[in-house]
Amino acid sequence: MRKLTLVLLIFIFIYGCRRGPSDEQLIQTTIDNWKHAMMEQDLDTIMANYSEEFTSGRVNNKEEMREFMQRAIEDGWLDYIDINTDIAQLKITDGTADYSPVEIAGDFEPMVFEMTLKKEGKRNWRIIKSAPQR
Repeated sequence: MRKLTLVLLIFIFIYGCRRGPSDEQLIQTTIDNWKHAMMEQDLDTIMANYSEEFTSGRVNNKEEMREFMQRAIEDGWLDYIDINTDIAQLKITDGTADYSPVEIAGDFEPMVFEMTLKKEGKRNWRIIKSAPQR
């Protein structure tokens, strides 16, 4: 009986460890990847964090966002960018997540954004919306 109990405990421990990162951890990874890519001006990595469903007030879709980000890089808007997420709060509801405030400063007027992410597949969270916070 003890052997069976021990085997079951080991199985539960191993299975529990395999579950992988939580949604909160996955979302933070997406935000961190996006933030790092913005600061490195890595357009492909920036855009990898955006969903095909992305829309925003300034751009209508992911392709327009790519064009906007390309111009921002070419025009030097990201040269001295600082992105602060230290006080950001996360709220997950039914496969979407609101993440704010995201403070962005550089050689332009500082901005504060709210980002909405959507779970795509089992482990991917991507940005579907970003809007100025009011």
